[in-house]
This record gives sequence, C-alpha cells and structure tokens, in this order.
Amino acid sequence: MNFAEPPDNTPESPWAVRLEKRGETRDVFIWDNLRHSGYAPEVPRINNPLRYLDTSGLIQHNVPLGVLSDKDLDKLFRVECYQAHKLRGMKTWEAITLHRWVNFGPEFGSFSGGHLPSDTGDTARAIKTVYELSRVKVDETRWFSFFRKDRWYDWIQTSPPARVGAQLLSVDNPNIWKQLSVGIELADRALKALIEDKNEDGE
Repeated sequence: MNFAEPPDNTPESPWAVRLEKRGETRDVFIWDNLRHSGYAPEVPRINNPLRYLDTSGLIQHNVPLGVLSDKDLDKLFRVECYQAHKLRGMKTWEAITLHRWVNFGPEFGSFSGGHLPSDTGDTARAIKTVYELSRVKVDETRWFSFFRKDRWYDWIQTSPPARVGAQLLSVDNPNIWKQLSVGIELADRALKALIEDKNEDGE
C-alpha cells in the first residue's frame, strides 16, 4: 500500500471518481492498483459511493470478522484518521447513517434519503420532487446588502501549501455559489428574525 502521489494514469476507485480529489497534495491514497479518495468505509469496504446504505452481504449478525492482516489494519486506521480530520471527528460510516432518512415537515413526513439500492426510477423521481418543493429557496434580492455576492472575496489556498498550483474558491464559480448561497440565505433569515424579535423577557 502506497500513500505517496500515484502516477497520473492510475485508475480511480468509485469513491475517488465521485468525490473531488486534490492530486497535488498528500491527500491521495493508492492500493490494489487504484487511486482512492480516503472517504470510503473500509473493513468491510462499501464500494458504492451513492447507494452506500446497502449493507446486504457485508457482515452477518454475530459472525466474527476474523483476524485482519497488517495491510488491512494499516488501510483502516489510515483512512479513518483521515476521515476524522476531514469530517470534524466523524468517520464516513458514522456520517452516512445521518442520510438514511430526511424530513421536510409534516406535509411529507420522513422518507428515504436516496441512498438505498431501491431508491431508483419512480422512487428517485419522487424524492427529487419533494426536495425541490421543500428545500430552502434562495432570494438574493431580499438579503442585507452586506450578504450580497459583490461583498465576498475569493480565497486562494495557502494551507496546506500546494506543490502544483493552488485551489481558488471564488463566488463567481456557479457550483461554489450554489452551495454557499443557501447558507447565506439562512443567515439572512436568522438575523432578520433576531432583529424583529419582540420577546419581552429578553433584550
């Protein structure tokens, strides 16, 4: 198992294909002739980065896993340490359990988060429809002026230092702004609610 930077032509695992990688940093793993992201649960490994809640055939109840090889132990400890660092103390297998159910309120109740093997076809379309109807709607025209896009500056990666180039996080990138604007929308709503609060017991 090699944790150094792999050759450019090394094939990628399904998780590495789905998740963004930083090839110019040390956050790259390679074993079994594949480039890995470090986020896939290991021992036992869950290969599907989308239908990762499929636990069929992984571990039978009350059946010992057996003695792990040194290679498997190295792999397990290395990726779980990496995951805990990147996910603020959580392992991937802990974080993905939070996606089993989603709830957008009493109108729809709880339903699958879309990561089961059965969440395809009509089920997937129904989940997407409910999400589109219930998700936070961003309205930048109603924000306080200091929240607007032109008040944000770009961030250039400085830590960890990049050996080849550096990441640029810009609000002019539609993918970044799509994610960031939801958080700003919530912050704008929360601040307005605090300003308009008429609680007589508080100040």
